[in-house]
Amino acid sequence: MLLTNLGVMAGVYVGKRLLDTHKSRKIAVNQTLAKTEKQPPEPDTDNLHHAKVSGASLVVVTAAYFLYPPLNLLGVGIISYNLVPPLQRAFRALPTDKKVNNDSYTSLVTVLLVGTGNYFAAALHNVIYHTSTHLVEKSRADSARLAADAYQQAPETVWITAGGTEQQIPLEQVQTGDGVIITTGGAIPVDGRIIEGAALIDQQALTGEANPLEKVEGDPVMAATIVLSGRIVIAAEHSGAETRIHKLNELLQQTRDYKSQLQLKGEAWANRAALPLLAASAAVSPLIGVSPALALLFSAPLNTVRSMLSVQTAAHLRGILQRGIFIKDGRVLEELPKIDTILFDKTGTLTQTHPQVVNIITCGGLDADTLLAFAAAAEQRQEHPVALAILDAANERGLELPEASHSHYDLGLGITVQINRHEIRVGSERFIRQALDNPPLPAPLRTALQAAQGHTFILLSVDGEIQGALELHPRLRPEVPALINTLRQRGFKQLAIVSGDQQTPTQRLADTLGLDAAYGGVLPQDKAALIRQLQQQGRRVCFVGDGLNDAIAMKQANVSVCLSSASAITSEVAQIVLLDDSLEPFGQLFDKAEHLRNSLGKSLYLWIGFGATNALAVPLLAFGPFQSSLLYGAAYATGLRLSDQQNVKNC
Repeated sequence: MLLTNLGVMAGVYVGKRLLDTHKSRKIAVNQTLAKTEKQPPEPDTDNLHHAKVSGASLVVVTAAYFLYPPLNLLGVGIISYNLVPPLQRAFRALPTDKKVNNDSYTSLVTVLLVGTGNYFAAALHNVIYHTSTHLVEKSRADSARLAADAYQQAPETVWITAGGTEQQIPLEQVQTGDGVIITTGGAIPVDGRIIEGAALIDQQALTGEANPLEKVEGDPVMAATIVLSGRIVIAAEHSGAETRIHKLNELLQQTRDYKSQLQLKGEAWANRAALPLLAASAAVSPLIGVSPALALLFSAPLNTVRSMLSVQTAAHLRGILQRGIFIKDGRVLEELPKIDTILFDKTGTLTQTHPQVVNIITCGGLDADTLLAFAAAAEQRQEHPVALAILDAANERGLELPEASHSHYDLGLGITVQINRHEIRVGSERFIRQALDNPPLPAPLRTALQAAQGHTFILLSVDGEIQGALELHPRLRPEVPALINTLRQRGFKQLAIVSGDQQTPTQRLADTLGLDAAYGGVLPQDKAALIRQLQQQGRRVCFVGDGLNDAIAMKQANVSVCLSSASAITSEVAQIVLLDDSLEPFGQLFDKAEHLRNSLGKSLYLWIGFGATNALAVPLLAFGPFQSSLLYGAAYATGLRLSDQQNVKNC
């Protein structure tokens, strides 16, 4: 009987491999003819199919036991058919892993069970393996689908040249070779080569290179870098759709491949237990018999540890996403419980997306409308909150904006442009005064600054002469006070504001919200330096921002969060995006991360307990493969039910 069973298994395996090879070649030929870049699917990826077929094998061997024993031969054939995928995976992994893993352990145990006539235990072992694999892939696919949907909800637009005119279109519509326009302060949306103009480009957020690079016609440029000065037209090397798909694929790779440290520890524990159990089973077989020795092999629940922890992790990610929190990198779930310091950007983060222009101070030859029109023309294609506030004010007055050219952007400070052959500077007081060798402020402006109690002022100069300023007032997001109270109750060491704005308004807002510190007048690179300094003191820092100048700080932080209205580069760098453009869900993140860690810990202890229980039941209760497989199946079903209940209740 042993030789018959092994012969059937070998024949089914060889036949299945030959059939899969033929199908793969046929798919490859069809795809080559279709000139597609997609690779043929591997023959062992149809997990749902094998889960269903393995269920059929369980029905057949049960019927053979109670009704018609010759059906066992059919059951062996079906079990052998379902054994092909784990065997293929085991053979592929052996040269690199060089150890017993889940696939090789499952394959060996199934062969031993079938060879010794334990058909029910072999069929049930197969069912659990394929069901687990299906559940893991399904949970990952569901998470990936939700992540893709969330990503598609944030469309990007770009400017291109077409027929001598400039048009703004969705990024997905950009074709290879299209001329994409990027001006001062803009983020380069696609990889390409400059075909017109020159620019100073900041690559720090992408490559870590602190010094901007001068790029001219013929030079390549990379997506997600920033034009600090100049205007360039680049020939897109990839279509916009390809760029979006590439970003999405990177995102989905992070989402699908994420495993928590507890999950990795659990899998490592199960893998480490596998070889000793095989050795112990072989050693005690002459003493206690083959059947009890095989029952011992169920004490290493590799399938269940892998599937339960993966399903729980994916369910948490989905639940968090359904609450409007898009986690792009699952590793932050483990980092969040360790966070003890939270730094908030001020403008556009704690305050609403952009402030409001409440006053225009003139102190030269320009009237208020002209001053505002010049400022709006300079900021016309900028994305930061101050620029949006100025443009809104100009639109409300119905102003016609002059054409600006030869722009130069100083990140986080201001912008210099040419308008009607005049040099226009728009920016902070520090930016204007440094550029003009620290001239004294005109009396009307000095008086306004003294009376303004630290509100934001954007100064404007024409040909080296200060002409006036725009006074902007922030509008606090309504959800912020409640959020700060929630965070305060969690006992963080420090909650603080970090802003490029002046110290006085920054400190006032911190005092209003009851925050621990306010860091005003901080340049973009200094934000990252501040985070680095806190980290050197042993702090774990979460940074919450939205602006183009926050990207460097986000890369330095242990956890980075942005709102959905953030600039394109900031959204790309941030590990977490709040999809509803509200800070309200932010406080829930820490509870969800804690709950995931606790749930995974409980599941891991459950399966360690199961392994010990089965190992003790073999000598004490005379368990054989049939009893151990039933205990295994019951524990697996119970674990699935408990996991579902926990996830529904808490996510």
